[in-house]
Amino acid sequence: MNSLDCKLRAAECERLAEGAPNPRVQATLRDMARTWTRLALEAEQSLKHSRPPLQLIYPNPLPPPASQQEPAGS
Repeated sequence: MNSLDCKLRAAECERLAEGAPNPRVQATLRDMARTWTRLALEAEQSLKHSRPPLQLIYPNPLPPPASQQEPAGS
């Protein structure tokens, strides 16, 4: 499961809680929604720590901006 799957299940639990027949079932479904949300956050954190940060790689150095270039003939 990934973070999106967990978030979708949390949303479904919240939706079901709205139409639940009694307060006990509502509370159980909302508790389940909080658990799915926590799992989504944990999945996101796990993914962040398992991948190195992205870095841009330039094949050739970029020239300095025109405002920083020396005038011709100096």
